[in-house]
Amino acid sequence: MLRRLARTAPPDSDDFSFAHRHLAELSVEQEPWLAALSARQVIALRPEDDGAWAVLGLSYTLLGHYRAAVSSYRRAVLLSPSNPWYAHNLGHLLDITLDRPAEAVRLLHSAHTREPREADIAASYVHALGRVGRTDDARKLLKRYMKGGGNADQKALLRWLEGGNSRLVLPAGQLPAQQSVRRKKRTRKQAPSS
Repeated sequence: MLRRLARTAPPDSDDFSFAHRHLAELSVEQEPWLAALSARQVIALRPEDDGAWAVLGLSYTLLGHYRAAVSSYRRAVLLSPSNPWYAHNLGHLLDITLDRPAEAVRLLHSAHTREPREADIAASYVHALGRVGRTDDARKLLKRYMKGGGNADQKALLRWLEGGNSRLVLPAGQLPAQQSVRRKKRTRKQAPSS
């Protein structure tokens, strides 16, 4: 139904933007290239749409275009500075893919402050803290989330922090966990790649 609406609605209409926005969000995990095209359609009409910028960032991330993803997430953060998921995704990309953990720490701290119960955000923040040499802070924060001994990812992160802090190696082909596009109160998350 959304595809039909996207084809038949006038290109400058709210219906056209609505259809492309939702097509991008629904298809980003399976068809990131098509999602990017739909998000760009929305942005062309509504450059202030932070969610379209964020789904474009996620599309680029899944396609391996990390600099373009960072640029898109930066725009989303500028448009919606209080959204913790945009800050998390941007910070995580800066830390993991562009090797800029010092820049990532500020964003991840902001995201963690806004969503303190989110273990994924905390883990990204812990990783960036460890990479900038703040291992005591990182270890203390991580241990707060390791209820019942923690999960495998948390245990690996703790071993890395306690093992001299050489570069943490992700399993081959694993993309860092990214949250799918979130606006205000939405709670849908993308499953981490493995």
